[in-house]
Amino acid sequence: MEDNFLESITQQFKYYKMLGDKTFAQLSDEQLFWQYNEASNSIGIMVKHLWGNMMSRWTDFLTSDGEKTWRKRDEEFDADIRTRAALLEKWEAGWACLFAAIESVNADNFHTVIYIRNMGHTVAEAFHRQLAHYAYHLGQIVFLGRMIKGNDWQSLSIPKGQSKAYNKGKFAQEKRREHFTKEFLDEEDATDSPKSMKAKYDKIGLNYNQTRRADPYLTQRMLHLLELQTDGLYLDIGCGTGNYTNEFQKTKGQFIGIDPSQKMLDQAKQKNAAIDWRIGTAEATGLPDQSVDGIIGSLTIHHWTDLTRGMQELHRVLKPTGKLVIFTATPKQMEGYWLNAYFPKMLHASKVQMPSFAVLTQALQTAGFEIQTTEKYFIKPTLQDLFLYNGKHEPARYLDPAIRQGISSFSDLANQEEITEGLAQLSKDIEQGNIQVIQEKYANEDGDYLFLVAQKNNTKL
Repeated sequence: MEDNFLESITQQFKYYKMLGDKTFAQLSDEQLFWQYNEASNSIGIMVKHLWGNMMSRWTDFLTSDGEKTWRKRDEEFDADIRTRAALLEKWEAGWACLFAAIESVNADNFHTVIYIRNMGHTVAEAFHRQLAHYAYHLGQIVFLGRMIKGNDWQSLSIPKGQSKAYNKGKFAQEKRREHFTKEFLDEEDATDSPKSMKAKYDKIGLNYNQTRRADPYLTQRMLHLLELQTDGLYLDIGCGTGNYTNEFQKTKGQFIGIDPSQKMLDQAKQKNAAIDWRIGTAEATGLPDQSVDGIIGSLTIHHWTDLTRGMQELHRVLKPTGKLVIFTATPKQMEGYWLNAYFPKMLHASKVQMPSFAVLTQALQTAGFEIQTTEKYFIKPTLQDLFLYNGKHEPARYLDPAIRQGISSFSDLANQEEITEGLAQLSKDIEQGNIQVIQEKYANEDGDYLFLVAQKNNTKL
């Protein structure tokens, strides 16, 4: 019983921490410390309070009162945390203290009576008391985040209008015993660390070249927007197996390709040994200051571990007046994909990790870029690069496992049960002609993807 309880309570605490992490990721530094009025608390203040509570409650919690004599609770509501780094330091320290306390519980001490302000609790009661307290404040944090972001908020639960599809997927599965947080925490674990990023792309890279060929239109459009010069040195960040880098190199200039996956770079080198291929990330390119004339980032920014830090690094290596061309999709655009009708959980996971246009704009401006232009891209029937929405006009493409393997949403974020169920329904709808109804339902003018051109702002050098 003790083991089951501890495992369950740990999962629930991790779930609420995840809600905070994903809220912080959507907000600018300024927004983290915004207050509705002088009497209200900012997210920064609430994090400081949670930190103070956690450190007091869980330090030596089996042998000392949970309200420590050294705690200064009133000061937790002073607005003196002013940077994201300081906020995250307290956030992580508090949770680390809590999880260490859970780890210290065993069968021998599980029934110990512990005290909070001289009030006796069982270990289970103490954890439940604080779970409710932390959930209360995390609800406030998420609410504030949603209020600040408005229409740009990326939902952390079932998106509006998708409850029916979500429930359909759930009830299509066999009854089983599984913690309700598993699907959410699995999404979080799959996208966080540089190590997991490397593993993800090592996995995708196995068959990447079979389906992810450079599309001629996208190649020419990105080069046109970059305004390539013959004698320039350019960077393709997140280059993968180098399909686009190799095509870029055939026109003008010299290219460097940087990617975190050695397996992908090994394939890239086989295409063109003359290109400078390097292991690295957007956050740590290893390039000298002001060393490249322009940068292209195609379908990569949603895989960076820190969007703002990545933009700051690109700003650092870019020469004055150099341009950055980004090809991406926003969560709002992805809401218009008819794939939502068949794979709602997968699309939700994909949308959560995609920076909204507002978040992207904030990261660029913080780093010192000015956005020059944006351009919508609608999937063309002739598309040769088979990324996520490649089957917009050719739904049967998604029935091919080789195509799905080259798409990170299918190969890394997807729930296998949902994929099996969704593919079966998709196949049926294609056969019966119902797919046209679904496609028409999702038709929109928001664009399927987005080109964005930003220029280095020299006033911030």
